[in-house]
Amino acid sequence: MAAQSGLPSGERLPGPHPLWESTVEPQVVPWLGDHRIEGAVVMPAAGYVEMALTAGRRVLDATAEVRHLEITAPLSLSWPDPGDIRLQTTVLPGGGTLVISTSQGGGQECRPVVRAQVRALLGRPAAPMAPEETRARCPHPIDGEEHYRACRRSALEYGPSFRLLRELHTGDGGCSPRTATTGRTRPTACSRPSWTRPSRQAPPAAEPDHQR
Repeated sequence: MAAQSGLPSGERLPGPHPLWESTVEPQVVPWLGDHRIEGAVVMPAAGYVEMALTAGRRVLDATAEVRHLEITAPLSLSWPDPGDIRLQTTVLPGGGTLVISTSQGGGQECRPVVRAQVRALLGRPAAPMAPEETRARCPHPIDGEEHYRACRRSALEYGPSFRLLRELHTGDGGCSPRTATTGRTRPTACSRPSWTRPSRQAPPAAEPDHQR
């Protein structure tokens, strides 16, 4: 798992393909307890993205990108004692297929939970939008607390570690969040910004007044 989120990067295991194994340790990642669905602590999707990016960088020795990520089964965690949950990340040769599996301990059968593809990053990231362009594309403001109330109505419960959004500006095909840690507005290409610092993860936004 990616070190930037506080998760362990994992131990390389012997095998014919690149393979890493890591455990979930609440004392290292206490904020995981703030990500709940219908009351259960669930591994965040963007945590898997960071795991895939880390594995891709190690295998390719280059900046990686993740494509076609699919969560085939949710990973619920008993909290604050998840037990001996183990996560294994492997990259298969010929195409960069990545599989993340979970098991209840050493020697137990692994259950795949994520499939994706990793490859070397093609091109360069897009340049940031100018503030006036952002406002033109995302003209409809939504208060952060209103957004989280909408999440709760959908059984998505976010504790303090994930409640960093202060305001969202939405528009056709875009969403621009302002976070508590930076106070800046960051445009994104879709209405579900990925979970990276500082915003962690943004669930579906509440509908602005003009759409109700």
